[in-house]
Amino acid sequence: MKKMPILIALFCLVLQVAKAQKALILRKYTVEYAVKNAGIKSTGRFDNVSANVVFDENSGAASSISATIQVASFNSGVKMRDNHLRAKDYFDAANFPTINLVSTQIVKSGNGYVGTFNLTIKGTTKSIQLPFTVVKNGTNLEFKATELVIDRTAYGVGGSSFTLSNTVKISINTTFSL
Repeated sequence: MKKMPILIALFCLVLQVAKAQKALILRKYTVEYAVKNAGIKSTGRFDNVSANVVFDENSGAASSISATIQVASFNSGVKMRDNHLRAKDYFDAANFPTINLVSTQIVKSGNGYVGTFNLTIKGTTKSIQLPFTVVKNGTNLEFKATELVIDRTAYGVGGSSFTLSNTVKISINTTFSL
């Protein structure tokens, strides 16, 4: 019976923390890419993204971010290119329908934050650093990460190419409501 007050206190603490860490609701987003192909900048976006975010501006340890991108929503504005990039040699959307991003650590850095994330593309997971800013606008929080640079070949997206750059730049802008 001596353990009961400790268990009750621990339960109350857990409830307070859970209340304070309310998940945000995704309202709008853009996930865009840019890559050089034959020396010309090729751009596009993913049109189907979902995210789960718990964010505490004062405590990175109390924050978490996870996002899922549907590969089939790839949209370069050129249907033939989109179908080619969804195929096995590139994203292989039939066997790997999602790209996943899951935070493992978030720390305050200057006027923004730096998140350490596990990025999974085509079944390959690598740890990446992603700097981002958060701006409060009324009841909304706007998250912006404008320069995530990845090596597409490290994730098996396309092979070696003389014309297609290995470097892909990704920008992520999201708005969540509290």
